[in-house]
Amino acid sequence: MIYRSTVTILALGIILFSGSLIGQNLEACNGIKVEYIFSQKRNGRLISARPERVYFYRNKSLSVISVSGERSIQQDTDNAGNKKVVMKLAEEGDSFVYTDYANEEIKNKIRFFQEDFIVEDKVPQFKWSFTGKKKTIATYNTMEATTDFRGRHYSVWFSPDLPINGGPWKFSGLPGIILEVQDSEDDFNWVCSAITELSERDVKLIAEPSGRRIVTNDEFYDLMRNKLKSWMESIAVRANGSLTSEVSFDESSFLEVTK
Repeated sequence: MIYRSTVTILALGIILFSGSLIGQNLEACNGIKVEYIFSQKRNGRLISARPERVYFYRNKSLSVISVSGERSIQQDTDNAGNKKVVMKLAEEGDSFVYTDYANEEIKNKIRFFQEDFIVEDKVPQFKWSFTGKKKTIATYNTMEATTDFRGRHYSVWFSPDLPINGGPWKFSGLPGIILEVQDSEDDFNWVCSAITELSERDVKLIAEPSGRRIVTNDEFYDLMRNKLKSWMESIAVRANGSLTSEVSFDESSFLEVTK
């Protein structure tokens, strides 16, 4: 008898209020550091919540997400009787998103299967729509804007009180820093937790990340799909002997749904 199984991969983010006078003294300060909590949910259940620090200095920024190693496997059976395996993968280390706004370049350092990749991308040209809604986040006045980006619809809150172009991850293009982000499915969200001026040590951190393997954003996602598929097929065969497996990806859990 041949058993047929479907393997679903759940990828984790592959791929974060003090100083109320900062907005009034931007020209005098060395830039700012904004701290976020970057959360991922699945079907309304919190999967992870990690700190993300973003350093803004002149026309550059560096986002740093600290990741602790995490691997877990859950087995289930769907209504058709197919076996379902959901894996959570997160490799220990820091993930970096370096943005050069002047040259419209992004370099994202990602550790995947114990290899450091530099994923090159362009600064997105977001098409923002303004809803007219307003609210206060800490002491800052914010406005809501929405956009679509690589398979997701986002709502963000930005503050004209802090006239810096940027936000967490790859978000930018608004007349004020982005303090809060949420996608329409409530799978991913960023919430600002602190804003401070940069120290001299912080400024030195804002540099291009280095890595041995340089790929484009599309190349990295193709590589990730192929590597995960090959790995899961080998696990399924070893676990079930003569198993014929069909490996599929739950790409709705990817931060960027590129295909």
